[in-house]
Amino acid sequence: MTSSTKQQKEVHAMLRNDLLAFIEKAFGTVSPSVEYLPNWHINAIAYALEQCINGDCSRLLITMPPRYMKSTCVSVALPAFLLGCDPTARIICASYSQELSNKLAADCQMVMESDWYRHVFPQTANSLKKVTKSEIATQQNGFRLATSVGGTLTGRGGNWLIIDDPHKADEAHSDKQRQTAVDWFEQTAATRLDSNDKGGIIGVQQRLHQGDLPGILLDKGGWDHLNLPAIAEEDGEFPIGPGRYFHRECDDVLHPERHSLDDLMRLKKALVAKALGGDTRAATVVFGMAERIERAATEAGVPAAELAPEDQAVLDSFKQRWLSEQSAEVEGGAQ
Repeated sequence: MTSSTKQQKEVHAMLRNDLLAFIEKAFGTVSPSVEYLPNWHINAIAYALEQCINGDCSRLLITMPPRYMKSTCVSVALPAFLLGCDPTARIICASYSQELSNKLAADCQMVMESDWYRHVFPQTANSLKKVTKSEIATQQNGFRLATSVGGTLTGRGGNWLIIDDPHKADEAHSDKQRQTAVDWFEQTAATRLDSNDKGGIIGVQQRLHQGDLPGILLDKGGWDHLNLPAIAEEDGEFPIGPGRYFHRECDDVLHPERHSLDDLMRLKKALVAKALGGDTRAATVVFGMAERIERAATEAGVPAAELAPEDQAVLDSFKQRWLSEQSAEVEGGAQ
C-alpha cells in the first residue's frame, strides 16, 4: 500500500466517523466556490448532533441566525451522514416551503452522489434506488423525504424528524401563520416517529417571535437547547467535544470572520430603516431607543416580560427579528 493510498483510507475513515469533518467536506461539495471558515459554533452544532446520533439526546433545538451554515449542517450533511452509517435510516425533513425543502434535498443528493461519498459509504451510495426532487431512497428502505410545514405525511413515518425553518420570516408575526406551523408539528409531524427509542427530533431556525415554534416547545420543556445568537446576550459555556468547552463572553459575535460587531450593528440599523420606509434618520433614533431600553432593563434587573408593551415590541424587533428580513434570500442558499 502506497503512502498516498494509506492517507486516503485514513481520510475516508475520518469522514465515516467524524461528523464535523463530514460537514466540512459536504460544504465543499455544495458550495465549491465559497471558502469554508471553521468556527467554534460549527463544532458545537456537530457535537450536539452527535449526541442525537449516539442516543444521548432525542429532542434538540438549535436557534441561530441564517447564513451561519445551519442548514448545511442539519438538513444536508446530517441526513447524508445518517444514511451513510445506516442505509435503513428513515428521515423526514421539513421547511416552511416545498421549494426550500427541495433545494436542501438537492444539496443532500449532491453530497450522496459525489465520488468521495461513494468511497466513504459505498454500501449506501451503491444502493440508491429512488432519487426525486423530494426523496432519496435506498434499497434497504431507508430514505430522506422532503416536505413542507403543512404538507401531508399520510402513510409515512420515520425515526428522524428534522425541522429547518418552520416559519417564513415575513409571516412569523401573524398569529394565524405561527399557529398553523405549531399545529402541524404537534398534530402531524411529531406523530410520524416510528419509535421514541431510536432517532429523534431536531429543530433549527432563527428566532422570529416569542410565540414561534421553538418558543412554544421550549416553554413546554423536554428539549436540549443550543442557542447561538449572532451577538451573545450573556456569558456561556458551549460543549464542542467530549470534555471540551468554548467560553463565549457577553457581546461576543458568533463568527467574526463572517460578520464583525460593526457589520451586525450596521445591518440592524439598515433593517430598521427598511421597516421605516427608508428613513435612516428615524432609524438611528429608533435603534438608539432600543439600545437604551435594553441597557436600562438590564441594569435594573427587569425581565423582558415585565417591560411595557411598547418597549417589549422594540426589543422583539431587535433581539428576535434583526435578521428576519433576509431569511428568504439567505435560505435559498442553504448555508
